[in-house]
Amino acid sequence: MSEYPYVAVPGVGMTDPAVAAVPEGGADPFDLEYVDGVGRVVRSTLMQGWHIPFEDCRPSRAFPIHRGQRNFTGWGWTATIGTYVSYESRLERAALIGYDFDPGVVGIASQPLWVRWSDGKRPRRHAPD
Repeated sequence: MSEYPYVAVPGVGMTDPAVAAVPEGGADPFDLEYVDGVGRVVRSTLMQGWHIPFEDCRPSRAFPIHRGQRNFTGWGWTATIGTYVSYESRLERAALIGYDFDPGVVGIASQPLWVRWSDGKRPRRHAPD
């Protein structure tokens, strides 16, 4: 993703009730990194990013597909957002189908962001399913 320019997100959400969840001292320990709909890598804090429609973002990482792999990867059509969403296992595929039939679900995204933080010893990151 290094070919994408980094974009700073302005202080969005600073007056939102979610800001109350920021620890004392005001520092948000979690950062988000995602690729927006036009291909720019965007970094923001967790509190600034709660309102972002991640179903409009690109996947945060590639899904490897190779002969002989043990997991079950693919793309599934969803009527909820009107496009394909990737999955990396049969469990994720089943969840995707279930979410697509749930009238309360308004968006579906597959690993649309990285969550970054430090455990005090080293930097950590995770791309949630």
